[in-house]
Amino acid sequence: MSEERKVQLYTMVVVDDDGNETPVGYAYGEEWVAMGLYMDDIKFKTPEEAKEWWEKNYGKENET
Repeated sequence: MSEERKVQLYTMVVVDDDGNETPVGYAYGEEWVAMGLYMDDIKFKTPEEAKEWWEKNYGKENET
């Protein structure tokens, strides 16, 4: 039986002294990608770039 992979968009934000949130990076993929974003190993400027990277490297066409 095939296990369904859960993928989603992750956003890194910076909160200023007034409580305003500013997005500073995005990553898309499975849960481990969130840790890569947090560790500053995986970060893209736009959600589209993040999703494109995931699909190219880990998308359905690359499943075994």
